[in-house]
Amino acid sequence: MKTPTEYYYVCRPDQPALPLSPEFERLEQAQEWQREQGDPTLKIARAGFC
Repeated sequence: MKTPTEYYYVCRPDQPALPLSPEFERLEQAQEWQREQGDPTLKIARAGFC
């Protein structure tokens, strides 16, 4: 069973508590999702923090 700290997600720097993406198990998945949004300001976060 995974803990939340093992997940990655994409969020906006001004709203770090609101993930925009689903949770990803691998960093590469989060990076791909981030690229598809076309917004360079989005950040990849772990464990609920940008």
